[in-house]
Amino acid sequence: MSLGTLPAPITIIASLDDDPHFKGSIHDDASARVFGYRSALVPGPVVYGYLSQIPIEVWGLAWLERGAMSSHSHRPVYQGDEIEVSCVAMEDAPAGPSMRLVARNASGMEVASGEATFPHEAAAPPDLTDFPVVPLEDPPPFVPVEVFGPGRRFGSNPIVLTREVLDYHLKEFSERWPGYAAAGVAHTGYLMRRLVRDSVLSYRHETPGIYVTAHLQHFAHARVGDLLATSGVVRAIYERKGQHYYDSEHVVVANGTKAIAFARRSTIYVARRSGGS
Repeated sequence: MSLGTLPAPITIIASLDDDPHFKGSIHDDASARVFGYRSALVPGPVVYGYLSQIPIEVWGLAWLERGAMSSHSHRPVYQGDEIEVSCVAMEDAPAGPSMRLVARNASGMEVASGEATFPHEAAAPPDLTDFPVVPLEDPPPFVPVEVFGPGRRFGSNPIVLTREVLDYHLKEFSERWPGYAAAGVAHTGYLMRRLVRDSVLSYRHETPGIYVTAHLQHFAHARVGDLLATSGVVRAIYERKGQHYYDSEHVVVANGTKAIAFARRSTIYVARRSGGS
């Protein structure tokens, strides 16, 4: 691993908006305390968006056409936390450059980590016939842990990416790079947040879900005016230390015909309550 000249770190004050969908989740103070957290957690997709600020500054909009990024949440990020995002290593491999990313809080504790890649060759997008877009149910059905399993599909209602939506999410991710706004291109964190949001709105479980890891592969830009939807499916379920996880795959689709991004995620869908109860 060659360090070379690393990009400068970025300092961000973590923020949490007043999204009504957060009510009753770990992004709500009262619910978060039930699960042993001191207050509401900043969503994992938002922290993913924080990590993404360094690769987009280094590689530009072309990264959103063939690049990829993974993230792993290690510790909670709370409203108002000062987060430093840094690139700790870079490598110029034959397949293309990569970088390792770390986010630390003001105490120096690592709260999230990730890896971004910028391959010379674009990856082949998935076959959209394998990822049909199905509508969300309102209200979402409750699915007990013993019934939830592989093959379950997540719903989505198509939404036009407006300039207002774009600007809102640039602010939410504290994005400082001007290229997104200038080109009218969706933030990579917005794509992650959209597919996570659709999965959350698809089912209700015994406890709120918790973002653990995700990997997002880009294929094309999502632009202002595009009609965006997601399609996702559960691939595996398992239990660790009293917590129930699922692994899933998702595609962000533009205008019903183009794969914008493909994601693999691991999520705690039934969490262990504080004290193990």
